[in-house]
Amino acid sequence: MEYKHFHIVITGATSPVGISIINEWVKHNKNILAIIRPNSKNRKRLPVADNIHIVECNLEDLDTLDSLNYTCDIFYHIAWKGTNKSDRLDCMIQCENIAISMKAVQLAKKWQSTTFIGAGSQAEYGRIKGIINETTKVDPDTAYGIAKYAVGKLTYEYCKSNGIKFIWGRIFSAYGLYDGSNTLIMSLLHSLLANAPMALTKCEQQWDYINYKDVGRAFYLMALYGENGIYCIASGNKKPLIEYIKLIQKCADTDIQLGIGEIPYTCNQVMSLDVDISRLKNIGFEIKVSFEEGINELIAQLKTKGGNTNEI
Repeated sequence: MEYKHFHIVITGATSPVGISIINEWVKHNKNILAIIRPNSKNRKRLPVADNIHIVECNLEDLDTLDSLNYTCDIFYHIAWKGTNKSDRLDCMIQCENIAISMKAVQLAKKWQSTTFIGAGSQAEYGRIKGIINETTKVDPDTAYGIAKYAVGKLTYEYCKSNGIKFIWGRIFSAYGLYDGSNTLIMSLLHSLLANAPMALTKCEQQWDYINYKDVGRAFYLMALYGENGIYCIASGNKKPLIEYIKLIQKCADTDIQLGIGEIPYTCNQVMSLDVDISRLKNIGFEIKVSFEEGINELIAQLKTKGGNTNEI
């Protein structure tokens, strides 16, 4: 079987985060292996470039790829099952991600990767008051958050035992191209562009949004300059959610009355995301995409594609 070496291997390659990471590496002409689901409708999201190679494989079958005569330098594990709101509470679906992730890190070892980088989540912290950083105590209260934390711990132990550099990027409230239609930002944009009202909470939460392009850049910098351990990936600039809502409405150029306060807060509502990204800044990270720029890009794409978020 033909031997191939890749600088980057990435699972979940067609996810918003996966695409953003690939776009960063493509600029530097590195050999990339993108692992995607068979017959994925999102395959067309991948940039067309000679240095991108594709392997189709179900997540559950990652262990079957160890027969390939491949090696790699950096292995990104971004893929995750059950990311929509209801599935995040499904313990059985989230448990599947633990087994899948262990297959991914074992494949990284098989392919002689020197660095394993995984995608964590703000959900690992649960409901936190005050500033959040890499040393903040975790207390996940959803199956999704628990599974993310478990994967981070287990893959860390595996990497430590096998001499592989381990980096875990905890992503906070990312948005941008290819986002799901049920997110707050996408739901609001669809309503505003259709000139339709939308019910909301009081929007008093202190929030931190980061564009997927900046997330991809963070994962790129972590691969180049990151040290073992956890990195919080956020903008580092919190502000009341209502300010984000008003800016989205301004970008959509509509003065339709929104239903602020029509939806009560849930019993486990996260009210504050105040993220200290000093560790990320220490490796050269800075925000390049302002919230207004990110929203205007989404609006332009939604208008071009007739509102179909799968096409952007």
